Order: sequence, then structure tokens, then C-alpha cells
Amino acid sequence: MGITVTELITEAYYDSSVVALRFETLQGYQLTDGLKWLNQILDDKTMDNGDIPYITQQYPLNAVPGQETYFIPNCISIDAITFYVSGNELGYNANNATPLPNSNPMVRYQMNYVDRNRYFGQPRAENINALPVSYTYERVQGGIKLWVYFPPQSNYLFHITGNFFMQNVTLNQDLTAQIATANLGAAYVTGAVGNLGVCTILGTGVLAAGEVVVNGIDLAGTYTSSLQFVNYINTGVITGVTAALVSNYVILSSATVSNTVTTLGTVGVNGLTFSNFSTTSGAASLSFSLGAVIEVGGLVINGVDLAGAYATPNTLVNYINTGIVPNVIASYDNFQFTLTSTLNTNILVVTDGAQSSTNNVSFEYFSTIGTIPLNQTYLPMGLDGFYTNYLEYQLAERICSKLNFGMPEEAATQLNRYRLNITSMAEPLDLTQQKVSCLGDVRGINYAAANIGRGYTVSGY
Repeated sequence: MGITVTELITEAYYDSSVVALRFETLQGYQLTDGLKWLNQILDDKTMDNGDIPYITQQYPLNAVPGQETYFIPNCISIDAITFYVSGNELGYNANNATPLPNSNPMVRYQMNYVDRNRYFGQPRAENINALPVSYTYERVQGGIKLWVYFPPQSNYLFHITGNFFMQNVTLNQDLTAQIATANLGAAYVTGAVGNLGVCTILGTGVLAAGEVVVNGIDLAGTYTSSLQFVNYINTGVITGVTAALVSNYVILSSATVSNTVTTLGTVGVNGLTFSNFSTTSGAASLSFSLGAVIEVGGLVINGVDLAGAYATPNTLVNYINTGIVPNVIASYDNFQFTLTSTLNTNILVVTDGAQSSTNNVSFEYFSTIGTIPLNQTYLPMGLDGFYTNYLEYQLAERICSKLNFGMPEEAATQLNRYRLNITSMAEPLDLTQQKVSCLGDVRGINYAAANIGRGYTVSGY
């Protein structure tokens, strides 16, 4: 039977004795605090692989020809990397029209780990793209930076076997279900947005006075393209208002709460009209208030670009839940924007980091307005009952620590029992140590040389 995050937090409060079992009910602020502290515990586990029972994941990555460095989000360490070369790249069937028995034969190649001193310090040939035969990596904020040599000559598929962060969780999430959950935190919708729709140039594109007026500013003039119309607005002619072309739609963005677009509606054979705002069908007006625009590349989920105008976070939720992103659903409860996979698949969230700082949709844990691109992969995570029990007692300990309470003796005993068993089960054995016999004919320094000869030997080595 599954256990939700809310149930785990409730049991942890009971274990800590901060809330009395069967006599008191958890308050909303206690659930909020418990969720925050539980996610802190999950974040702390990135420092100690031995505290994570499920540490090995397979992470796919497509190489970029000529690119040496890559960022692997949420990765703690790498155990092995392989890459795949297709039959066509190997030259199979190059001069033979007969199809191969397997329509997509592939060969898997191993890559060898090289420590930083050898990778960055030894001489080597540069500016050559070939098969990537070696790699090294370093921990950076949010994951790992990976270097490969040679830079790949094709977009090979890398399979990275390594240890990954345990993902943050959300209230009501089933901790035993094998699904990926992306908690982006609170959603921030800034600015005001008016979607005029697709712009159509009529005749010579001469727009008469009064046909398009935004916040009292008349945009009369000659426009040969929708881009020219957008660029004119972006000269600053309308205080606080900018324009953008998003999937051929003209989007007006404003820092002003209330905005109005009006038209006399008398445009004939020459001028401009819009799919959401007609200038040819009589007088009309369009008002727009708080909302935001996501530009192309601003928010991409599993390869689906969510560019568009969104009045509220729930507008974005509703759009995602139309099925535009296969096998992903969204929800928002005013303090956490959550994406959930309906299958046992990853969720990949990407931004180009180039969104407007005054008109955008951004999130507490995933900023779309940074100075660099950002990508975040959320892996499926399902936990066994013994580990949710362990998290329960860990959270009880954290609750007592935060509230300056002493942890009950029985709960502390249970926590230590779980910690000992899980650490001994999950911690990878150290197989790097080798015993050296002091009696063997081993060149170099051995135990006999160090402890008896103090480094002096008859043979000189």
C-alpha cells in the first residue's frame, strides 16, 4: 500500500511528539514546514551515497558534434559511460541496397575514465573530432560537468551510469509510485499581456489614424510586415509596452496593470488586421491586464515548446493538461507548480534563460530569466516501505531539531536501527584497496620496506 508525502509528514509529527497522536490534528503551516524540511533531508543525501538505497540510474545524452563539455543535471558521480554507433556510421550497407536484417544495428563502445591531472595536464592532439574514448568529470552546482575526448564527430547517444540526486517531493505525492515528479515551486507571472493574434497585411499596409490605438497612442503608419509593426512598438513609442512575435502571433506586453487597444474598425483594402482583434468590422476594443508571455525557447518540457501568452499559472496548467506534452500533467495549488509523468519516464524541463525580466513566467526552483540556459531532468522515483519508514523518523528528528524539542527515545532508537541497516546495504564497497605481501617480489615500496627497512633496500628499488 502506498504512502503519500502528507501521510509521511503527519506520522513524523506524531513520532516527534510535537503533535499528539489521536488528540491533535496537523495544521496547514505544519504541513508546509514538514514538506520544506523533508526536501532538505532529500537534498542532504547528495553528500552521502550510503544514505540512498537507489543510487544507480541510466541517463541518456545525445552528443553534439565537436562539443567537448556537457552538463549532467542532478548527477552525483559517474560509474561508467558508453556510446552507440549506428550501422550506417560504421559503413554497413553503404554500397548495397539490400536492407540489413536489423533495421538499426548498433555497436556499443566503452569510454575510459581519466583523472583530472591526466585529462587536463597531458599533451594531446586538439581540434580533431573522432570517437570519444575517454572522459573526466567534476561536481558543479546542480550536477556534474562532463568532458569527453575526442570531441565526438557525430551525435552519438551516450548512456551514463551513475548516482543521481533524490528528487524533491510534493504534498499528496505517492512515494511508492514509479513516476517522475517535477516540483518547480511557486509560479511567478509578471507583466500584462494582450494577444492580438496573427497579423495580416492588407494592400499597401498603410494604417490610417485611429485604426490601432494602444493606451491612447495612435500607431498610424505604413507597415509592410508584422515584424515591422512589432519593431515600431519596441522603439518605446508606448510607455511601458513592448511587442513580440510568438508563433506568428503579435503579443503586447506591459508593466501597467490595465491596458486597452481600440480601433475605429474602418480599415478597407489597405492597413493591418489581426485574428483576435479585427480592424475591419467596426469599432472595437481589447483590454488586457495581469499576465505574461513565454517566448520561443523560454519553457520546453520533454521537447515541447510552451511559447505563448498566459494570464495566470493555471492558464499554463490548463494548456499542459490538454495533452500538448505527452504523458505529462500539471497542477498548481498557489505555492507549488508540479509536473507529473503518467508513465515511468523522465521529465526534462529546459529554458534558454533569455526571457524578459519584466514580462515572463518563472518559478521558485526553475528560473527562466537567468543569464544562461538551464535544463533539469526529473527521474522516476519510487521508494520501498522500509525507506519511507526511514524518512519518517529522519523527518521526526529534523522537526525536533528545528523546534528545539528533545527526540523521544524510542523514535531515536528506531532511526538509528534504520540508519545502520540502510547504510550497510547501500554504501558501495571500497574495492580500491589492495593488500601487498611483505614477502613477495614486488617492486616499489611495500610493508617490509616501510616498516623494517625504513625505505632502504639492498637491490636499490
